[in-house]
Amino acid sequence: MLLALRHGTFRWLFAAQVASAFGNFAFTVAVAALLVEHGAGAGTIGTVLAVQAFGLVLFAVPAGVIADRFPRRLVCVAADLARMGAVATIAVIGGGASTGVIAALAFVVGMGEALFEPAFRGLMPRVLPDDLLQSGNALAALSSQLALFLGPAISGIVIATAGARPALAISAAIFALSWVGMLRVQEYIAEAPTGEHPGEASALSEAAEGFRAIWARPWIAIVVATAMIHVLVLIAPFEVLAPLTAEDEYGDVAIYGWMLAALGAGAVIGAVVAARIRPRLPGVLSLLLLIPFCVLMVALAVVPSVPVLLTVIFVTGFGEATFEVLWTTAVQRDVPDHLLSRVISIDFLGSLALLPIGLALVGPAVDAFGREEVLISGAIVSFVLIFPPMLSGQVRRLSSGEVVTREGVQE
Repeated sequence: MLLALRHGTFRWLFAAQVASAFGNFAFTVAVAALLVEHGAGAGTIGTVLAVQAFGLVLFAVPAGVIADRFPRRLVCVAADLARMGAVATIAVIGGGASTGVIAALAFVVGMGEALFEPAFRGLMPRVLPDDLLQSGNALAALSSQLALFLGPAISGIVIATAGARPALAISAAIFALSWVGMLRVQEYIAEAPTGEHPGEASALSEAAEGFRAIWARPWIAIVVATAMIHVLVLIAPFEVLAPLTAEDEYGDVAIYGWMLAALGAGAVIGAVVAARIRPRLPGVLSLLLLIPFCVLMVALAVVPSVPVLLTVIFVTGFGEATFEVLWTTAVQRDVPDHLLSRVISIDFLGSLALLPIGLALVGPAVDAFGREEVLISGAIVSFVLIFPPMLSGQVRRLSSGEVVTREGVQE
């Protein structure tokens, strides 16, 4: 996995991505703490975080168009500057400002994240040779998992010792480090094939071209659709019901913290392993790696001993991270460079689109049918839907069978 770090320009790209991920997770904790310090309730905090998420969803597809039109490292720089400015402004004005102002600035943070992700993923093949692409993606997945835990932890320490505003200031400074790193990245920009010149057509037609690129590669559309159902019936119920299960069934909400720790530990190991494996049928392996999440939902329903539950969650994290690395690498290799960020942004949107709906439906579903029924039915639906995609040869290979050169020409 560390071989990718031998490339100097990738080291700068990786450092920028690490800083960006840390800044995002640190901000979420710090802004919530700031609102609490000024007497805000759950409704206000939820509104601000929901507006941030709305910015992320709203700009997911436009971000791909922008990243395919302009140098991707500069798109990442702009995203970092926008987030840095928004977070620094919140730190200066403090929690005494109106909820509308803070929510608007949180929207900018969400928009910045939406801009950064497809541009960063699209940069990877421009920076790394093909044989190191999977290693680079594994490092990115590993750093994201570490940031998920260490970002809030660092922010929490600062909040406890100095308050929320200094924590926000540190988050802004971390975004500044990210854009400084991005400025050092040397980006190889391939020429688009004849007749394909991003920027000449309208933004709407370019976005449509991204959807056509996915339609032309059915394996991407099939896996994205499968992942959307996975999010709706597994991830959304887990986010809502895991802490409630810890409190109601195990008698201690701290068990939920151990669940997240086990999930993250499994994901870290999965990212490390994913850097080395070269499966002959990566699609088959990737889809099978979703099965542990189905087992996890059944485990939450039957309430096994804590060690058994944490073991299942560890394996779930391992599977999810390995899937992410194999999937991202396959998309980067199969999609021409001039379309890559648009395809990634649509994939990104697909992974987010049904999550709010799923989160909203969990409560009513539990009230109507019961907690165990929701968990087990979600596991069954997801498990059954894992196998039909494997009937496609493209899905089994995670490839359309075409070789995409650095110039974006398919052979």
